[in-house]
Amino acid sequence: MRQAYWKGLLFIVLVSIGVSSCKTKAPVVEESAPDTYMDGKMVFQIADDLISALEIAEEKNKPLFVEFEADWCLPCKIMSEEVFTHQETADIFNDNFINYKVDVETQSGANMKMLYGVNIIPTLLILDHKGKTLSRNDGSLMHKSLVNLANEAISEWEVRVAQ
Repeated sequence: MRQAYWKGLLFIVLVSIGVSSCKTKAPVVEESAPDTYMDGKMVFQIADDLISALEIAEEKNKPLFVEFEADWCLPCKIMSEEVFTHQETADIFNDNFINYKVDVETQSGANMKMLYGVNIIPTLLILDHKGKTLSRNDGSLMHKSLVNLANEAISEWEVRVAQ
């Protein structure tokens, strides 16, 4: 009886080793969290706060486009659905800016709202790497007006970079 027990145990161990050694082992790959997301056709940066977003903009040598928004903001939703989906707008902003959204309902968003004197949602800012305003609009904009705001900021950016 004892011999049958050991043979059975040996059989189970050998089968376990054989089965586990036949499986190919996939390399362990840590999936990193995405650092951007799409709103319409525009790519928006994910960052913990304004300083982090400004550092990313500086690293990529682009100004920072900031939209102050909130979940309840109807004009913000209209911009997402009608403006950020426009290909020309998306091309200009994706090529020339790091795009970043600030939820004014969060603690850091409330602090940024106070820092920049935001009283209307959405407020659109384009900032240099030091956080200084290149262009600003209080309220939503449609495609052509947003493109004009971008072009104004690009011109101001080029002047500041040349100095």
